[in-house]
Order: sequence, then structure tokens, then C-alpha cells
Amino acid sequence: MRLTKQTGYAIRILIDCAVAGDELVKIEPLSQRLDITRQNAFKIVHLLSRAGFLSSVRGPAGGVRLARPAELIKISDVVTAIE
Repeated sequence: MRLTKQTGYAIRILIDCAVAGDELVKIEPLSQRLDITRQNAFKIVHLLSRAGFLSSVRGPAGGVRLARPAELIKISDVVTAIE
């Protein structure tokens, strides 16, 4: 099975948030770590938030974190939501 780049980035974003635990992950450093544009990172984060994988906090001190424990997130659900 071949995944799109967007799906691959979505999985990496979720992994990054899982490693951060309950801390908020900022989009700018996230996009730099994944070597993608900020706009693309925002688009993927928005899709993941709408699908219920991420919760976001707006504002200067904002960021994103997992909306549910990492153990409850299935890769197949992520692929379905993004594809």
C-alpha cells in the first residue's frame, strides 16, 4: 500500500505529539522538524483536529496535543481520515 505524503506527515505529526505528552506542540517548530511548509503543517493539523485526533489551543501560547491517548489511535483510522 502506498500512502500520500500528506498521510505520512499526518502520522509523523501524531507521533511528535505523542512524544510531547500533555505539552502543547507549536506548529512552527513542528513544520521545521518535518521539513514541510508552515501552511502545509496547518492544513494537516486542521484535518487531524476535525477528525478528532488532535485538540488545538489558539493564541500566542497555543499549539496542539493529542485529543485521546496514543494507544487508542489506529493508523488505519488516520489513513481513512486523511485520504
